[in-house]
Amino acid sequence: MPIEFNMETGVAFVGEDVDSFDPDAFDWSQRLKRFEADPENSAFRSIDGVLYSKDLKTLVRVPCYYDGELSIPSGVATIGKSACKHCRLSKIVLPDSVVTIETEAFSWCMSLSAAYIGSGVKSIGDNAFTCCYPLEKIDLPKTLKTIGSRAFAGCYCLKSVDLPQGLTKIGTGAFSRSLSNSATLPDGITSIASRTFEGSSLKTIDLPPNLRSIGNSAFKNSSLTAIDFPDGVKTIGIDAFAFCRELKSLTLPPNIETIGEGAFNFCMSLTKINASGDDGPFSVSDGALLGDYGETLLWFPIADPRRRYVVPDGVKKIGARAFSGFQTDLGANLEELVLPDGLEIIGKEAFSYSMRLTDVVLPESVKYIGELAFCDGCVNELVIPDGIEKICRWAFCRCRNLVLRGSEGSYAEEYAEKNKIPFKPL
Repeated sequence: MPIEFNMETGVAFVGEDVDSFDPDAFDWSQRLKRFEADPENSAFRSIDGVLYSKDLKTLVRVPCYYDGELSIPSGVATIGKSACKHCRLSKIVLPDSVVTIETEAFSWCMSLSAAYIGSGVKSIGDNAFTCCYPLEKIDLPKTLKTIGSRAFAGCYCLKSVDLPQGLTKIGTGAFSRSLSNSATLPDGITSIASRTFEGSSLKTIDLPPNLRSIGNSAFKNSSLTAIDFPDGVKTIGIDAFAFCRELKSLTLPPNIETIGEGAFNFCMSLTKINASGDDGPFSVSDGALLGDYGETLLWFPIADPRRRYVVPDGVKKIGARAFSGFQTDLGANLEELVLPDGLEIIGKEAFSYSMRLTDVVLPESVKYIGELAFCDGCVNELVIPDGIEKICRWAFCRCRNLVLRGSEGSYAEEYAEKNKIPFKPL
C-alpha cells in the first residue's frame, strides 16, 4: 500500500509495504502535520509524527507543519536529503551521533533561529541551511571536514562563524549573502571556491597561511574593508573582489601568478594597490595595476582623483574593464586618457560606463577594439587608425553623440555604416 495522506487530519500513513520515500514529495505541504508508519513496515518508523528509518539511523522527513523545537534521538547518524526542508522549526538540537547532514536538509526553514550541531558531524551537504533567514549563530564541531555548496547561502542574520581547524573544503557559494561580521578560515583550506562569500556583509576575514587560490567572484559585492593575502597565494579569480565598495587598499602577494578579469573592478574606495614582488608578472605603475610584465594594464582605481591619466609606455593591451565604471555618480574625475604608442589591443568593456571620459586618442598601433569597449561612454569623436584589423560588435553601444573618423573607404567607414554610427572622413 502506498503512502496515504488524509487532508482533513494532516496525517500521512506509511503502509506496511512502503520501502522507499521521496522527501520532496511533501515539499511545501503545510497541511502535513505528522507521519504515522505501520508498525509492520520494515523500512520506516515514526516517532512523535516524524519519520525515521527503521533502525533509527536516518531522519527521513519532518512534516512541514512541524514548528518549534526539534530534538532528534541519540543514535541517528544521518539527517537525510530535504528531511526538514520548508519546515516551521525555530530550533534544532542534533545529537553527537549525527555524522552527516545531507543536501537541503534544513533549507528554507524560514523560522529557524538556533541550530545546535552535535560534536560528531563530519559533512554538511549542498544547500543544507540555505535561506534560513533568522539563523544568527551556529557552532560547528571540530570533527567537520566539508561544507557543501551554498550550505549557508542566504542566512542573512548569521553574524560570524568559527570554522574548525580540521575543515578542508568549503563549497561554491557556501556563505554567499550571509555573514555580517567576520570569519577565520582554518589552516587546512588551500583554495576558496567561487562565490564563497559573494554578497556577504563580511567586514574582515583571516586567510590561512596555506591558501593558494581565490576563486571567481569569491568576495564579490561583499563588505570587506581590508584584505591581507598570505604569501603563497598564486591565483586571484575573475571578479574576485569586484564591487567591494568598502575596500580601501591591498597589497598583492609576492608569488602571484594569475589575476582574473575585473578582479578589483567597481571597488569605489580602493585608491591604491601595492605590489610586494619585484620580479613577477604584476607590478603597479602610477597607480595602475599592470600584468604580463608591464604589457597589459589590468586595472585603474575608480576612486583616483585625477582628471588626466597617461598610460605607461610599454603597455600593449588595455585589459577587460580596466577603466570601466567611471560614472559621475561614483565621483570619478577621469576626463582625458593618453594612450601610448605601441598599444595594440583594447579589451572588452575597457572604457564602458566611463561617463566623464570624453577625450581619447587612439595611437596608430591599435589593431583590435573589443566588445562593448566604449559602451555607454561620452567620447564624442574618435579617430580610428588605418591599421585597425577588427572592431567587435557593440564596441560603441549607446554612445549617443559619437562620431567616428577615419580614411575614406577604410575599415572604420565600413564599420560605421554597418552599425549606423555617424562617420566623418579625415
